[in-house]
Amino acid sequence: MKTFEMYTDLESRGILDETRQELIEHGTVQFPVAVYEEDLLNDPIYWHWHKEWEFGIVTEGEGIAAMDNKQYRLKAGDFFFNNAEVLHAAWAAVSGTVSMHVIVFHPRIIGGSIESVFWQKYVTPLNDNPHVRGFVLQEGEEMRERCARLVEQIWDKCTKKESGYEFQVRNDLSELTYLAFQHSQNELDTVPKKETRDAKRIKNMMLYIQEHYSEDISLSQLSACADISESECMRCFKRVIGMTPIQFVKQFRIQEAKSLLANTSEKIVDIGIQCGFQDMSYFSKTFQQQCGCTPTEYRKKVAEENQA
Repeated sequence: MKTFEMYTDLESRGILDETRQELIEHGTVQFPVAVYEEDLLNDPIYWHWHKEWEFGIVTEGEGIAAMDNKQYRLKAGDFFFNNAEVLHAAWAAVSGTVSMHVIVFHPRIIGGSIESVFWQKYVTPLNDNPHVRGFVLQEGEEMRERCARLVEQIWDKCTKKESGYEFQVRNDLSELTYLAFQHSQNELDTVPKKETRDAKRIKNMMLYIQEHYSEDISLSQLSACADISESECMRCFKRVIGMTPIQFVKQFRIQEAKSLLANTSEKIVDIGIQCGFQDMSYFSKTFQQQCGCTPTEYRKKVAEENQA
């Protein structure tokens, strides 16, 4: 994943408040907007959530955008919106280049104070609408081209950062928010209580994994933190994210290992241990299965890309 100066990396971990909510800022306090260029083939977006809104488009290839337990196959030009606190992920649907332009921002940049007409009339009804977990706009759907164009404009302005771009970005985000608000008025289907309950359980278990991934994690520990049985824990993971809890733990550990390999000079054996792998041959085998290369090869590849 490529990020740009002054923006926070999506993969940053471990900053939680007393309610276990992530406190990672996307952008800055003064300008809470971040843009990302995602390479879904080499760096899929793993399951996560945040308090900010997220708009994006597929720029090349075909990808899968997942929101809670729903999945959408998107082609170049397709638009998506993830509401605040919604569990989401994205990955390549085909081989070859699959890329996205993503904007993550806090709605206060367009809503102002909570007493303002913008916040009360538009932000709150969208942000707090339990029926709008997120949506996609695909070829042939109304507003798709307009929303995709706005995403590209915002992304371009944030990367170039020409004088006064903050005003232009805020204006474009306001227009994009109004379009999302308009679309949300048609979202009348009630989200089943089971889906909301499953998402909450998965979040609790994922946060436990984030805090304890360097340790042994058992199925009983995961199920306990969500106050469910082990069998329901298994079913919940399968329903929402399509894998077992153990598969998710391994995926999370490898993602953390990739970050350490790319951003530190720590020894590979120490990284493996830090990420919960006591057996280095198993670490290397698991890493190669998920990434298509060994930890050593991955570190070398990242170094070469940074020098290019």
